[in-house]
Amino acid sequence: MLYLKFLIILLSLSGFAYGDISIFKPTFPDMKNNKAPSQQHQIEKLPAAILSNQVSIDAYIAAIPSPFDDTGFYKDYSACNNDNLQQVKCQFNYKLSATEAKNFKIILLPGIGAALMPKTWQIIHIDMGPSGIASTVLASPNKDEAITIYNSSACVGCAMHNASLYFPKVRKLSLDNEFGAIEDKNHLLNIVKANKNKVYFSYQTPNSPNKTHGIAYYADESDGNDVTNFQEIKVTLKPEHQTWARDILNFYQATH
Repeated sequence: MLYLKFLIILLSLSGFAYGDISIFKPTFPDMKNNKAPSQQHQIEKLPAAILSNQVSIDAYIAAIPSPFDDTGFYKDYSACNNDNLQQVKCQFNYKLSATEAKNFKIILLPGIGAALMPKTWQIIHIDMGPSGIASTVLASPNKDEAITIYNSSACVGCAMHNASLYFPKVRKLSLDNEFGAIEDKNHLLNIVKANKNKVYFSYQTPNSPNKTHGIAYYADESDGNDVTNFQEIKVTLKPEHQTWARDILNFYQATH
């Protein structure tokens, strides 16, 4: 299992205007006006999930007001690959020791899939649009540590614009198509290419002990995909919790 060594503070990718180049600036999610749990989502406990080494771990599913119609709340069980929703039993190809598993829980998120998060953390924000674009912010009780996840779904402009920060070839495409781009003009990011579709990135925030690990994915039709897609996960943790980042990110890699 790949051990991720590269660190970053949470990045805010601003909305784009056609043709614009915005400068990358590190920031942390604004949680001052958010209260957890939010009234806009519901959490349901599932039977314990089973990992590949037969260790069990607490599992939950988040439900949000349906982005598709007015039929109520929407849940996404697809990460469990289970056709019988009355007897959901999630299994994941990832290993944690029984001791390590006690520090975490798994949450199924609409439009995102399964995520591993520290056991005491809560969902601060979760959203999914009719087109499938999804995002979430998960945070510690004191809201000083966080995980953010973003999935562009099939929004080509969203995917290219956000990916332009990490993938040089996409930057030109995004600008050529007038989707704008994001530039690391001040060389704040440390980016390591894993393969043509995936990078690890890192950043140390000035005047802060917290560090963040991140992974970004980009794929389009040239890679044999049906849709152009960008996904990003970022994990900001205190120094004493840095070892958690390895499992949070590697679990995401193993299940997406």
